Amino acid sequence: MIERLNFYDLYGYLIPGAVLIGVIWLPFAVAFGWYPPADFGGAVLALIGAYVAGHILQAIATNVVPSTVDGQYPSVRMLDDDDETFTPAFKKLLADRITAKFGVDVKTQREARDVAFLQCRAALIASKAAAYVEQFQGMYVLMRGIAASAAIGCAFTLGWLWSPFLDRCLASIAAMTVVTSAALLAVIWRHRIPKKGDERYVYIALILAGVAAGGSLAAMHGYRAQSPLSAAAILELLSALWAFGAYRAFGQKFAATVYRDFMSL
Repeated sequence: MIERLNFYDLYGYLIPGAVLIGVIWLPFAVAFGWYPPADFGGAVLALIGAYVAGHILQAIATNVVPSTVDGQYPSVRMLDDDDETFTPAFKKLLADRITAKFGVDVKTQREARDVAFLQCRAALIASKAAAYVEQFQGMYVLMRGIAASAAIGCAFTLGWLWSPFLDRCLASIAAMTVVTSAALLAVIWRHRIPKKGDERYVYIALILAGVAAGGSLAAMHGYRAQSPLSAAAILELLSALWAFGAYRAFGQKFAATVYRDFMSL
């Protein structure tokens, strides 16, 4: 599996998965000094675990972390007359080229712009001129994964901060409640067709589950000190906000690069 890792696997799955494992492990390292084994076997297991965790994380983040701004994808918005990403002359030439190539009028049919964008990207891939575009795609997927990992880590770390208010019995009950709720949510989500906007409930459930799980684990292990983890939670929150902003920026650059490179074919 490792031998077949490509650019997207590294940026989309391996690094975000490693960040997710790191932020989940952080409270244990700070509170109890538990560190992973530093040997070859441990490194291989960590790589495999990070790769699997990255796949799970991106499956969730794709639906939870929004790719749109005000309900619109950047590739749609930047073709509007009032958008300043491209000059009016360039947008006219681009629209004419798309119409000539794919028979789609993106000037008057906004609903067709998503399909036109995918066709432009497919044309770049077919011409083997998509290397630069794929770098931006990898970067915005990386930033989305880091934003999601840091947000989950922040929720999990915050959970450790309210452990002094729980005894071990209540912690066990809270842990069982979290596991049961997560299982029910997974079953319900698996056997129904999600509606637009349902992702916010999954996000809220994940945050609450992270807080509850962190508090339960800390209480069961008798953790009481809070200052180091308070600083860690703040850093994770700031990291999540920074990564989300970078994700939005790279998403914009990705869409713009697809259009620019398509015009140069």
